[in-house]
Amino acid sequence: MKILCLALNSRYVHSNLALGYLVELGRREGHEVDLKEYTINMNLREILLDSDFESYEVICLSAYIWNGRQLLDLLKDMRKIHPKAIYLLGGPEASSSVHSYLPFCDGVIMGEGETPFKHFLAHPDEPEKWIGISYGKHLAPMHREEVLDFAYPYFQLQGHQIIYYESQRGCPFGCSYCMSGSTGVRYRPMALVKKDLQVFIEQEVPLVKFVDRSFNINLPRALEMISFIKKMDRGKTSFHMELAPHLLPQALLDAFRDAREGLFQVEVGIQNIENEVNYLSNRNIFYPKYKDRLKEFIDLFPGHVHLDLICGLPGSTFDNIRSSYEELASLEPDFIQLGFLKLMPGTLLYQQKESFGILASSEAPYEVLATNDLSFSAVKLLKSIERMMDLYPEEDIPMTLDYLTRKRGVFDVYWWMAEHFPKDKLFERHSLENRLLILGEFSDQVVKETLELDYRRKRRNRRHLFFRGRMDKETNQLMSYYDGEGLVEDPVYYQIDYDKQLVYREEKA
Repeated sequence: MKILCLALNSRYVHSNLALGYLVELGRREGHEVDLKEYTINMNLREILLDSDFESYEVICLSAYIWNGRQLLDLLKDMRKIHPKAIYLLGGPEASSSVHSYLPFCDGVIMGEGETPFKHFLAHPDEPEKWIGISYGKHLAPMHREEVLDFAYPYFQLQGHQIIYYESQRGCPFGCSYCMSGSTGVRYRPMALVKKDLQVFIEQEVPLVKFVDRSFNINLPRALEMISFIKKMDRGKTSFHMELAPHLLPQALLDAFRDAREGLFQVEVGIQNIENEVNYLSNRNIFYPKYKDRLKEFIDLFPGHVHLDLICGLPGSTFDNIRSSYEELASLEPDFIQLGFLKLMPGTLLYQQKESFGILASSEAPYEVLATNDLSFSAVKLLKSIERMMDLYPEEDIPMTLDYLTRKRGVFDVYWWMAEHFPKDKLFERHSLENRLLILGEFSDQVVKETLELDYRRKRRNRRHLFFRGRMDKETNQLMSYYDGEGLVEDPVYYQIDYDKQLVYREEKA
């Protein structure tokens, strides 16, 4: 058969690992299988014209919360033009909302798709022989794979800055808001893992993101992979992994500590610092028990550390979210993500939504609108604060944030920004220059001085934000009336290292 796997990714640099697996499986079964990847930002008509879908017998699509609606619209148009094809859908959005998709396709793969896809290939015209695939009025049970030994789609290494990899699948924890809760952990054979990792390093893939829910859930395996990556490292590839915060023993810290700077980057899901909030979500991972170890880990880890919080969990109030953010900021990670609960159909929390008063969007991504503990106005404010964090990350305004956070916490600084930022410009696209100009419009003279310094270190051009004629073209020194503490009467001079994007104070020669 001639089969098309079509992906709608969230960004151009991303790849669809699930469809990549199916391509490899189909090819090994002797079929002609192609993968064509697009993004959700593309016009659907352009995808129709470009994909040549009408020349295929089978068309497979993968639905997620970020692409479900667009994919459904695309599918409807495809069926109008090419009704004789067999259309298969998979992915968490399709299997959790199967009745929304079944009227427009021939089958929905329920859960994990490798074995169901093999059965489909063996009996494409006999649905009654399919396993793990819903069709017509037949609703199949959710399927999970027990052995993860299928071939990695190496062809996806070409043209992608970020590739995804799973050394394990599933999760042992039972968080009520998660689709992967209590699905059990299954592992890819270590020999295959090492073979794959070696290929990524030799091909100098810029970034490999492990999709493992908790990379460190099995410590001996985690240590073996870390050791192998360090041994094979060529200085070109970075590896990103998610860590469970309560499983950071000394052996893991020691394994990371002597790695090349930037070889590893980690994301740690904290979600909330209050025990009661975590308990209400069946997340029995309590911050006070691991706080000290997490702080030590952050201090010694030789790379980027990203911490996650979730707004809208049962029992979580605005004040609780604020205190959680400020507490995590005191640990000095590289980044704190202020995320929002997505009430996913099929999860335990979805069944409990009425008891917690959770209101969420009716359409994907099903993001929280309000709860018994968090009003809609509070959600709106938190979304504005989150937007400020996106527009003004520390890497863009380090001197400005250093000054602003001397008298108030970093969350409160972003809160202040959210209250003053023009509402009609909140969700527009902004250049660095425009972002800093807007911040300067509702800030005092000191902030304008720090913003000028932050801007100049990022831009080699002679443009200015607020103060003309401050740059000495001969010495490449920038004059300012900010001395690192506040405004001064006599000018201070700074030298800019554009390569490192740093500003050094020095005296005028």
